[in-house]
Amino acid sequence: MAIPIVLSALFIEGKIQYSEAYYFNKIYQNWNKTLFTTVTTDSCKNITEQLIQDFWAGTKAGCNCFTYIKNTTCGKRSTCKGIAAINPIPISIWRGSRLCRETSSYWANKTYFDLMIEK
Repeated sequence: MAIPIVLSALFIEGKIQYSEAYYFNKIYQNWNKTLFTTVTTDSCKNITEQLIQDFWAGTKAGCNCFTYIKNTTCGKRSTCKGIAAINPIPISIWRGSRLCRETSSYWANKTYFDLMIEK
């Protein structure tokens, strides 16, 4: 589909804002994913069936100077206390369960764009 290209052109021409192009592109990416018919918990056969596959970005190292926090490491002579960075964490669980999608063979290779919309 040419939707991302159209959005880029509209952004370059100044007809839409970056945030709008980003939002519409996210909708396009979502609608371009294969359809599913059922949501279950904890029965994923493989990772591609998991509904939640994301990462929490983690944090950078910082420096707690007690009245303020700096987003850089503390100097060697600083009286501030170092804050360790936290690495990204994969997110795949919602309320204690892994959410999985199941698709019937009819819908397996279809996306939202393959649906016939009627008035």
